[in-house]
Amino acid sequence: MEDAGKYLNRVQTSAENLAAQLRQKSNAPLDLYVDTVAMQAITHAMSIEPMSVTRDDLARIHIIRDSLHDALQKAQDGQDEHGHSIEQLLNSISRLYVDVERLVQHNDRAIAEAKEVVDSLAATSRAIVQPAITQEVSEQANSIITSVNITQRTINLNILNFDGNTINLVREFKMNIKRLSASVFAIRLNFDMGVVFEGTIRFLNDGVDKIIADIIKFSEFISEKYQKVEDLIDAISPIIDKGTRFVKFIGNVIKDIFNGDDEDNKTVAFSLQSKAASPAVTCASVGSDGDVLFAGRRGMSGTYTKRTGQFLRLPAPSQDDIHSVSLLPRGLGYVAGTPEGLLWMQGVDRNRGTVRSSFSERISAVQVMDWGGAGAAIVSGSKSGHVRRWTLSGGLSAHRNGTRISSEKFGKCVHTITKWSDKIVVAVDEKVLVLDEHLEIQSEVPVDRPIRAMCTFSNDSVVIVGTGLLAEVNLTRGAYNRMLTVSPSTEYVAVQPLAERIAVVGTANGTVRAIDINSGTEIGELQSDLALRGLAVTGNIVFAYGGPWRTDGTSILRILWKEQFAQ
Repeated sequence: MEDAGKYLNRVQTSAENLAAQLRQKSNAPLDLYVDTVAMQAITHAMSIEPMSVTRDDLARIHIIRDSLHDALQKAQDGQDEHGHSIEQLLNSISRLYVDVERLVQHNDRAIAEAKEVVDSLAATSRAIVQPAITQEVSEQANSIITSVNITQRTINLNILNFDGNTINLVREFKMNIKRLSASVFAIRLNFDMGVVFEGTIRFLNDGVDKIIADIIKFSEFISEKYQKVEDLIDAISPIIDKGTRFVKFIGNVIKDIFNGDDEDNKTVAFSLQSKAASPAVTCASVGSDGDVLFAGRRGMSGTYTKRTGQFLRLPAPSQDDIHSVSLLPRGLGYVAGTPEGLLWMQGVDRNRGTVRSSFSERISAVQVMDWGGAGAAIVSGSKSGHVRRWTLSGGLSAHRNGTRISSEKFGKCVHTITKWSDKIVVAVDEKVLVLDEHLEIQSEVPVDRPIRAMCTFSNDSVVIVGTGLLAEVNLTRGAYNRMLTVSPSTEYVAVQPLAERIAVVGTANGTVRAIDINSGTEIGELQSDLALRGLAVTGNIVFAYGGPWRTDGTSILRILWKEQFAQ
């Protein structure tokens, strides 16, 4: 990228000069000669600071560059037709066009890699789009680009309100709203041509999705830290709202165009079948036979037997609150995490015997792995950020790797642990870790916001949720697959896989939703008044569990779900 630096600088300078000229008053009606909204988006795409340019930025430049040539031709033809003198505008567009061409033709590895990405996207499935869809895309994209321009002016008016430590965040935010403008324009550009390529549109829409997530984080930060920037917050809000709607709209368009009537074009119907009451339920574990173990407040435990469809309340093994539970292989019972430490219940049906771990800590997550026998494959996570491995040999004791106890501290708090092949995936603080049987880090993905729940979703990914968070993390690449756009105030507390590329999520206020992870579309919903804490899926049943903490009440909802083809 260093070799391309001087060319990027020239492009940035030319783009900023053109943007300044577009803002100036002119004796000529510029709308007769150029699409001013398009030109604004083009200057946004071309004026990213060179030191911050990414591969995606370069890819967008490759995608947009032809529109710059078309704009130059339109302006030249318009001058011949309408007779106004627009030489200065023509010179500015021409200068930017020349500088962009020099950049993309420069022999640089980063530029070449970006071009390879664009070429590979253009080799994907293509489809003809209807004029009505093109018009809708154009209107939504233009509205976002206009909002970006308003926000840029508001930033400049508020710049003195920020301290030195925040200026870099403001600078990154300014580049992100330029990226947003460039991305939605590039999508508009593809639809304007009447033929769209699936890979290109998905790539650009995913980019919009991630940018909106970053803008939301910036908005949350400045609204908490500064009291004198209400007008900036007011300017950012329309960008978030319009951008969120745009991502979902394009996601649905992608489904309609490229999925047609195939199996992905589905909805999910939920229907509430029954309720159960008990002390609050905080956790559950689904066995290989489809039976479900529930546990929670004051040692509450119970089972659902899939074969009979019956619930059975079990004697409490302890008066401790249980915050995590995991079934052991048949006949060995289960392990449970409590504020006092780890418990081993040596049977499920009769709760025959309870063994405590050798020391006390606040356990927040438990998982059982097949690492050489059940007794050697219990992993716990704690509120203090420790991950430990346990064995059932001689009771319930710390596992040793040679002479060393298998224990590591990875952060302030472990939120959840799930399986992935022969490894475990740990959500700790604001990151996802992949650990091997020795609790050594194999990969790490920063998330930058707290994770409330996580589930293994496919052969190579997990889905994570939290407040304002819904994302798929690719474990083999150690990076996001998708950061799906959700409202910053949506408090997701649970997630489980439901069907192929469909997840079921739950909010703290009792809403259960089916999400198409490919498009980010909500394809089914059931609302309840349950204080929801988790979800468990077995066959065609989703169990939503939780309930009031201080008194007994409704704690488990039995919900039937069914996939349906959208009409």
